[in-house]
Amino acid sequence: MTEWGKPLILRDNDFILRSPGRKAVKRRLLLLIIPAALIVVVVLVLLLQNHTAASIDRRLMKVGATVKHVTITDRLPFRLEIALQSASEDDSLVPDDRWFLLLAQHEATFAYRWGLRLNSFLLVVVNSKDETIYSTETFLSLEDLNQKSLTSATSPVDDATTADIIRSNLNLAGLSLSSLEVSRENTAEGSRRILQLTLTVTSLQDANKSLTPFLGSFFKMLDTINMENDTALVLCRLQILDGQQTVLMDYVKDLESGYTLWSWDPGLSSDWLPQPPF
Repeated sequence: MTEWGKPLILRDNDFILRSPGRKAVKRRLLLLIIPAALIVVVVLVLLLQNHTAASIDRRLMKVGATVKHVTITDRLPFRLEIALQSASEDDSLVPDDRWFLLLAQHEATFAYRWGLRLNSFLLVVVNSKDETIYSTETFLSLEDLNQKSLTSATSPVDDATTADIIRSNLNLAGLSLSSLEVSRENTAEGSRRILQLTLTVTSLQDANKSLTPFLGSFFKMLDTINMENDTALVLCRLQILDGQQTVLMDYVKDLESGYTLWSWDPGLSSDWLPQPPF
C-alpha cells in the first residue's frame, strides 16, 4: 500500500505475479469455446432432424403416397409422426393405404442412410372424415439388422432384364398378367428396385384354382431373385383383380425389413396364409 501523494512504481516482478498465467487464460478460453461448440452441435442436430422429416415427406410424395403430414413429435429421443390420407369413408383401409403404409415404413426405417436415424415413428391413417382408422408405432434399435446397412444397393442388371427375370419365374397357373412394372426407389441413391405386379382373373372360383401354384412361384421368386440374379429388389406390391376390377388380393412386402401387409376377398381361399395383420 502506498502513501498518499507518492507515485506508484510497478516493478517487473509485480506485473508477472499479478497478470493471469497461461493456464488461466486457457481455462477461460475453454469456458467460452465449449458452450459455443455445444450450441453449434445442438443447432446442427435440430437442422438435421428438420431435414430428415422434410425429406421423408418429399420422398413419399414423389412415389405417390398421400401424405397428410410428417411431424417431429420429440427431439430427444428423435420421434416422428407420419400421417397418411386415405380415400376411405369409414373405418376400413382401402388397398392403396397398405402400399403407402409400406412406403412410409420403409422410408422411416432406413432414414439413416441419407438423413438422421429415428428412435421411433408413429404411422397414422385418417379417412375422408379426418378420423384415425389405423395407428401403429415402431421403435428402432441400433441392434436391429435393418439399422446396420449403410451401403447403397447396386445391380448390374437393368430394369427390363429384371422384369424378364421376374416374368420367367412366375407360374401364372391360369391368371392373366395385366401389368408388371419395375422402377427405381431413388435413382440418386443406387439402384434399389420396386416391383408392382397386377394380375387378373375371370372369377373368384378361377382365382381359387390358380392361387396356390401361382403364389408358390411368387414367394419363391421373392426369396431367391436378389441372391441368384443380383437385382436389388426391395419393395413389392401384388394385386389380383377379378373381371369387374374388384381387388381380390392385395399384398405388399419390404424385402429388406421383412415388413408385410395383405388383405383378400372373404371368398378367396386363405388356407395357406396366416391371419392377416388387418
